[in-house]
Amino acid sequence: MTRYVSVSLCRIAPLAAIMKIRERGEAIDGKGAYSSLPTVDDITDSIPWDERGHAAATLAKYGYRILSPEVGRQTMSDGLAADTLLGGRAEKDPYVGHTIFDGWFHWMD
Repeated sequence: MTRYVSVSLCRIAPLAAIMKIRERGEAIDGKGAYSSLPTVDDITDSIPWDERGHAAATLAKYGYRILSPEVGRQTMSDGLAADTLLGGRAEKDPYVGHTIFDGWFHWMD
């Protein structure tokens, strides 16, 4: 298993979200790997081994702001929704329960 931290970049605004440590499994033959899509619960505000904040500084150099977990986990205003596969919401109503993270980092395949 390989441990890593990912950074999600918003495609509609200069915004980034740092995601918690994950483990990536490799295929038995070593030719593939797997991981999962990020969710709002994965947002963190730091990278444990980046004590000097190089990742955040590099993102800032290119105009990106870091989405804080507190803001990212807030629920969007009533009537707003995000067409997304992220989050794995159990809620069936598309206008209930989307977060700020869902709105900025929505993803469909």
